[in-house]
Amino acid sequence: MKESSGSPNFWSDADIQNNILGTYDKEQTNFTKFHRESIMIYATPKRLLLEGEGIPANYKLSALGIKFMRETYPMQ
Repeated sequence: MKESSGSPNFWSDADIQNNILGTYDKEQTNFTKFHRESIMIYATPKRLLLEGEGIPANYKLSALGIKFMRETYPMQ
């Protein structure tokens, strides 16, 4: 992941570990199942993944993201 140590992020090894490679314990977060359309996932080129296609940059909430937000933050 040394690509992230260059422009535009200039992340240290610790930043890369924390921001990309690290994981959270299930009790620390609220989440849905993994889906490539999530606005919360980093765009990732195919060459950095073990299998599958790359992950494009997502700029809109996905249908699952909208459902999750409505359940998590219901209208008053």
